[in-house]
Amino acid sequence: TSMGVTSAFIAVKNSASAEESAMREARTLTLEASALLKSRIAANLATLESVATALGATHDGGQALTREQVGALVRATLVGSEDFIGSSAAYEPDALDGRDAEFAGQAPLYDATGRYMPYWSRTPDGKVNVEPIVFTTTPGGNDWYDVPKASGRSHFTEPYLYPIAGKDVLIASLAAPIRVNGQFKGAVTGDFQLTKLGAMLAEMKIMEQGTLALVSNRGLYASNKDHARNGKKADDLPAEALA
Repeated sequence: TSMGVTSAFIAVKNSASAEESAMREARTLTLEASALLKSRIAANLATLESVATALGATHDGGQALTREQVGALVRATLVGSEDFIGSSAAYEPDALDGRDAEFAGQAPLYDATGRYMPYWSRTPDGKVNVEPIVFTTTPGGNDWYDVPKASGRSHFTEPYLYPIAGKDVLIASLAAPIRVNGQFKGAVTGDFQLTKLGAMLAEMKIMEQGTLALVSNRGLYASNKDHARNGKKADDLPAEALA
């Protein structure tokens, strides 16, 4: 009986030790993946902030870029990033050159107001499409613009639906404010499709049979191996995980 109890105790102790070791490895790998993802997102944000700074500085110096030049710069930002599905430089009404009325209704770059806010996006066949940006009625759908305008700081949005080339797509946006003389004039954006965030996570090393998920500040899945859960509450996670 004594030998049996001892053997059981050793087995339980070894099992607990193995579990503790596995959890340590899981935490280490997760921290490494987190650092890699943070670095990749930060690199994209740095690009957007550089574009926003350049647009603000040239305007402030009396040498504001033309609409064509701004468009070429933003389009190049999209093409130069393998992570973005879309990019824009959206200005306040008449804030770029005071000529919005001259461009009113000139599709595909402008809407009926002529306000400067063309949106460049990737098409499934790898080409670049352009259309006027859309301000949605979905709660939080305009945080890419409203938050930098209110705070004066860059922002990474919650997941939200946005129409790209006529199709609703789940995205999360990085946005950097354009400032002239300290005043908000617009925002430069870069959009991640949530499935792209998932592909980025899939490239990272994890434990065998493990998975990685990205959860937003408000507890929504920004990436889940089950794409149907993207953009939805991470209510399958324990409270400790969300805390």
